[in-house]
Amino acid sequence: MTMSKDTKGKKMKREQSLVDSIVGERAVEVSTCGLLYRQAKVFHASLGVFLDYKLCQWSSNRLPDEEEEKKDSIWDRTHERNSKYLCKKFIGLEGLWVKLGQYLSSRADVMPPSYLEALSKCQVPLGVDSGCDEMTTPTSIGTWDSALI
Repeated sequence: MTMSKDTKGKKMKREQSLVDSIVGERAVEVSTCGLLYRQAKVFHASLGVFLDYKLCQWSSNRLPDEEEEKKDSIWDRTHERNSKYLCKKFIGLEGLWVKLGQYLSSRADVMPPSYLEALSKCQVPLGVDSGCDEMTTPTSIGTWDSALI
């Protein structure tokens, strides 16, 4: 049993209209070029930070052990520079990257102070466009018990 082209076309249009009604008019078409561009941006940012730290490590290893203050200064400047750069990149990439910035800014036990300060900018609400007209609250859907049933 084969379907004619006309029947297949009608079926595809019905399926597309169903998807459009579920997703809504604000559906974003994700293109391969857009994904590749975003991946390239992430790779570029991570490679830049990695190479900057490798250069810092090389510079500090060349100094004699007696110059600890100068070594600390080199590392502090590198942390400062990269924290500002990553904060800018996280905000530019949006979404999960902002969440990563928020998480890292709350980890004082792992991150240097300059990262905590710079990434705290990710904690500020950044004009989110979620596509929702109103927020769902317990009062708008009834009680929590009835919403979970």
